[in-house]
Amino acid sequence: MPKPAVSPAPPSPSDKTLQTATVDLGSGNKTAAPPSPDESIPDNASASDLMRLASQRIQVLDVGGAKEILDKVKAKNPEQQYLWASYGAIASIERNDDEAAADFRREISLHPDDPNAVGGLAAVQMKAGDSLGARQTLRQYLDQIGRAHV
Repeated sequence: MPKPAVSPAPPSPSDKTLQTATVDLGSGNKTAAPPSPDESIPDNASASDLMRLASQRIQVLDVGGAKEILDKVKAKNPEQQYLWASYGAIASIERNDDEAAADFRREISLHPDDPNAVGGLAAVQMKAGDSLGARQTLRQYLDQIGRAHV
C-alpha cells in the first residue's frame, strides 16, 4: 500500500506566495493580491471594496497600507461594518492594546453581532489579565445571539 503524500510546510509570512494570492474566506473565491503601496486606489471605489482591500493588506501585515485604506472607508462611512474591528486588529498587531480594545468596543456598539470584534475584545482583555472581563464580554455576546435565535 503506498504511503500518503506529505504536504510541504506552509509558507512563511515573507514568502512571495502570500503576496500573490489570497482567499476570500466568505466565499472561498481566490482574489488578486492587494495593490502595491504605490498603486493608486480609485476614488470611486465602494466602502465594501475598500474593506476587502484593507483586509488583504492586513493579511500580509501591511498595516500602513491597511490604515490608509481604512481611513478612506471612514471618510465615506464611519459606521461601515468591520471598519472598527479592522482598526482593532491593526492596533493588536502593533501591540497597542488600549487602542485595540477601544476600537473593538466601538465596532461592537455599532454592530453588536460581529463575532470578530467580540473575540478581539475578549483576547485583548485576556492579554491584559482581565479574564473576568473577557468572560463577561463573551457571555454578553452569547446571551445576545441566544435571544436572537429563540
